[in-house]
Parts: sequence; structure tokens; C-alpha cells
Amino acid sequence: MLYEIVTVILAIYAILSPLVILKAVQFGLKCAEKPAEVMSEPVMSLPKKTKKPELTDDMRRGIDILTNIDTYDGTSNGQKEIK
Repeated sequence: MLYEIVTVILAIYAILSPLVILKAVQFGLKCAEKPAEVMSEPVMSLPKKTKKPELTDDMRRGIDILTNIDTYDGTSNGQKEIK
């Protein structure tokens, strides 16, 4: 049963993959000849930058503590005061 399903999927893939390749080659040729017509709008759009989230005092305090742990070298150099 499983082998039959895999065989059918592979047969469909073998039949459809040359068609996909031909469409990709045709699209590439169109892009090379007339790029302005083919790519009038971008294929992918970059996500818009979002605002940085507002940190609460507790979150800021936690980040300061973790930063102090990371920068600790046995002395008080580079340490922030935690209230």
C-alpha cells in the first residue's frame, strides 16, 4: 500500500517536473529580454520595520541583571547599578 502511494507520487513528480522547468526557463527568458514588463511589481516585499516594544521597569531591570552577569570579570568594571 505504502509503496503504491510513493510510486504514484514519484510518477506525478516525474511528469510535472519538466513542465515546471520549462515554465521557469520561459520566465527567465522573458526577464532577460524585457525586465520592465515582466517584473513591474516586486516578487517579494520586505517586511516593514516595526517599532521597538516598550519595556517595563521590571523587564529593563531583568535585562540589566543579565547584562551584568555577562560582563562580570571579577571586578566592578562595566557593571550597572541595580536598584
